[in-house]
Amino acid sequence: MMACTMVYGPYENISGTFRALAYWLTEHVRYRMKGKDRQICHRGPWNEENPAHYLTEIQIELEKVN
Repeated sequence: MMACTMVYGPYENISGTFRALAYWLTEHVRYRMKGKDRQICHRGPWNEENPAHYLTEIQIELEKVN
């Protein structure tokens, strides 16, 4: 089970997205982080000239809390 979101724009936007996911977890106490998180860069400096068009997927593995 994963919590996933997309980050649009420069890589500096990623930390705010992690904070938003951490806040989401505090609001949804039935879930907690498990394992490692992943960042999948779909668009970056190798295939997109404009950092405003970068696209990064954040995935955090979750487990259900009983």
